[in-house]
Amino acid sequence: GAGLGAAPRASCRLGSSRGARAAPGSAVPRPPRPVPGSYKCRPSLPSLGARRAERPAVQSMALNTNLRGRLPVICLVLQVVMVVLFGVFVRYDIQADARWWLEKKLKNISSDIENDFYYRYSSFQDVHAMVFVGFGFLMTFLQRYGFSAVGFNFLLAAFGIQWALLMQGWFRFFEEGHIILSVENIIEADFCVASTCVAFGAVLGKISPVQLLIMTFFQVTLFAVNEYIILYLIEAKDAGGSMTIHTFGAYFGLTVTWILYRKNLEQSKRRQSSVYHSDLFAMIGTLFLWIYWPSFNSASCSHGDTQHRAALNTYLSLAASVLTTVAVSSVIHKKGRLDMVHIQNATLAGGVGVGTAAEMMLTPYGALIVGFFCGIFSTLGFAYLTPFLESRLRIQDTCGIHNLHGIPGIIGGIVGAVTAAYSSPDIYGEPGLVHSFGFGGYKADWTKKLQGRSQIFSLLLTLAIALVGGIIVGLILKLPFWGQAADENCFEDSIYWEGPALSPQIPEEVNSVYMPEDLTHKHSSPPVPSMPLVLPTPSASLVAPVPPTPPQLQYLHHPWYTKLPRQVRSSLEAAESRVKGKGHVRKADLGEYQSQTVSIAAGVSLGAGKLQQAWLHRLSPSSRRRWSNLARDSGAGQLKGLLTWTQHLPHPLLPRGLA
Repeated sequence: GAGLGAAPRASCRLGSSRGARAAPGSAVPRPPRPVPGSYKCRPSLPSLGARRAERPAVQSMALNTNLRGRLPVICLVLQVVMVVLFGVFVRYDIQADARWWLEKKLKNISSDIENDFYYRYSSFQDVHAMVFVGFGFLMTFLQRYGFSAVGFNFLLAAFGIQWALLMQGWFRFFEEGHIILSVENIIEADFCVASTCVAFGAVLGKISPVQLLIMTFFQVTLFAVNEYIILYLIEAKDAGGSMTIHTFGAYFGLTVTWILYRKNLEQSKRRQSSVYHSDLFAMIGTLFLWIYWPSFNSASCSHGDTQHRAALNTYLSLAASVLTTVAVSSVIHKKGRLDMVHIQNATLAGGVGVGTAAEMMLTPYGALIVGFFCGIFSTLGFAYLTPFLESRLRIQDTCGIHNLHGIPGIIGGIVGAVTAAYSSPDIYGEPGLVHSFGFGGYKADWTKKLQGRSQIFSLLLTLAIALVGGIIVGLILKLPFWGQAADENCFEDSIYWEGPALSPQIPEEVNSVYMPEDLTHKHSSPPVPSMPLVLPTPSASLVAPVPPTPPQLQYLHHPWYTKLPRQVRSSLEAAESRVKGKGHVRKADLGEYQSQTVSIAAGVSLGAGKLQQAWLHRLSPSSRRRWSNLARDSGAGQLKGLLTWTQHLPHPLLPRGLA
């Protein structure tokens, strides 16, 4: 395209010339003749190493992330294995079998209302929506990773529920050589998959779908083992999964991302952020999770008072965490503003923290206290702990699962242990105490203090299995042939997805201005026509000859210019008038002026104006921060922040320019 930079330098031993592309229709200056006796001047070609270094990072993604041979194979192999194992082991429960009519007759059941389906399916629907919609959309906050957040969550959950039905079935629902399948099984499978969704949040944007399937396979296996030990061997209580789901998933995922540490992830930081609409989609996920969390914590409880109590405790704890999250988020900001990250995540911490004790006699005010403190600790974790973990401990937690699931999960385990240890017949009644904790029979000598100790031991065991398992799985995923992206290409949908709106990020070149027509991929907005400008190079004084005085800046008469907002046109025309009034213009000053105006126009045409050009890199850190904040606030098509920022720029035609 015209106007994309200076022509290559020409070199010779006794004379040299440097040229640049000129505007169409203008005379192209001829290079001076070589001095007699010198070698013939010719453009010097860059070395092979230099040409390799100049290749943009996006060109390497096909070399590293082509999954055409790997992803189909692993998906098909896993599904075929599932079909075989289900055919061998899985059978319907009697309430789902065609022989149910005979069972009703033998047990003198007159109606199908006794079928467990009618009691549990509504809870299953809520949990199912949380796994596929809630967790999926909660992770769409990244500006260029929405397809992967929802799509890969869909993939891991679809495989995870099948493998969980088998693993949990072999441990918990195995009768006479078969796994008995009922609505209770699919609820428990969704709980298991919820733990994998939690771990996915730690590695979001940094692993391939092949790695994700492998991680899901091992995590579901470890989850089933840990759950069986805690709930059936130790006989701890964990109705809402504060320990088995949230704590296990969080610290498993954190350990995996610690092993998969990417030292050059800073090169992708520009994409590890949100835009207005991506945060709005993530908030949809938050609301789904918040609304359905009472069903999540009560779905596995026994019918009657236990399930009723679990839903009420969760309801109250969630409400309390919202108010404390808003309060703390406003307090820690110097201008009292709210952070959308806190509202999207920490408002859910109350549901996590009350999970273990949800079925216990926590009391309504006790549930509010749990939500109160979970909201505080979760919000402070997002503000202060996540940056510390990344900078000091090399834990790159994309979604901040440590703050939403890890810390509240530990709080929930401790609350459950304390509540169990201080249970008494005065609170539960003798029959209620036996019913809630299973005291009696072979547990006749079981005391409330012993129950509290078993709760604490279960929490510690969960942490141990999660950490050790995460290290092993992380080392497996660290192998280089799983199709993972390079550090500079993380958090990018276009690596694994095809779509009309998935164009690569504009390379951050310091010495070039990239316009939309330079991209090889399609873009959702119409391209802006090329501008016949001579743009500056680092050696600004070597730009093509200055136009005659007064300078005629030809881009003001091009069709794309008429499409700019009136405020932008007025600003550029006023600047042109000041240029004409000087009577003479330095080459460097004119180049800086052209670079600035082209960059502003290109930024406007692309939406939020986030192109980082040569002049942006020359600004002071405070000016760059002002640009980033205002460009972010402006949003697509909103020019207010962009125009406000340009008013703070020094005039580019001052003698010292912008340098």
